[in-house]
Amino acid sequence: MITIGEMQISGMLTMLMLSVMLMFCVPHRSKPYGSFTRARWMMAIGTGLIGAQFLLQHSLGFRQLGITQAVLLNLLFFTPASLMCSMAILYLQRQGYIARKEWWIAGGICALTIVLLLATVLLDGVPIEEESTKLRTMEYVCAMLYVLMQGYIFRHQFDAYLRLKQVVDKYYDRKRHDLFGWMGWSMRTMAILALFVPVVVFMEGKLFVLFSIAYFFGITYSTISLYSYGISENQKKVEEAVKGRI
Repeated sequence: MITIGEMQISGMLTMLMLSVMLMFCVPHRSKPYGSFTRARWMMAIGTGLIGAQFLLQHSLGFRQLGITQAVLLNLLFFTPASLMCSMAILYLQRQGYIARKEWWIAGGICALTIVLLLATVLLDGVPIEEESTKLRTMEYVCAMLYVLMQGYIFRHQFDAYLRLKQVVDKYYDRKRHDLFGWMGWSMRTMAILALFVPVVVFMEGKLFVLFSIAYFFGITYSTISLYSYGISENQKKVEEAVKGRI
């Protein structure tokens, strides 16, 4: 079975390639769609953060040492990464719109998580390479905040997805799951994985490796699907349906 070190290296390289793909490898025909341009940058930030997390985990070796600082890095990077990736999908679902209130609430939960974790590290007084009971307790709190953030975003994603599905199906007089079905799979996958975070992220061994691989493939699927959607005719057809409703 794949080792933790091998998984970290593979994850780092793959996330780097996905970020580069999103930033530099977009054909000119995607330029007219401003919503995709902004969404791909949001997703690129998310994959870049995950790649940085894998790099730090591999360099510092916290996961191999079995200390709680490994979870610290997971939450510090996965929380904003999940925020950006999930918001990128919501941004496309709404054709380039996210309410300021939604940014403030989801972003506020993300910021609170980071502040609580860093404050605990600074005020705890325990060396970073040693186990810390206070840090472990705060990580449980922040893991629940992560679930709260993802649940909040998923609720808006699900509502936006149902509205978009209704509009597009009505416009084409038949079900057009082929145009944006990846959005449904992506948001459901991220929501399901988020439910396991408060438990699995604190575990070690095979279960944690399997969860990490699932999370890794979930992000990869969402990123490649978003990219494919942006450079295909599907986005144009969806936007035509939305504009045709007006």
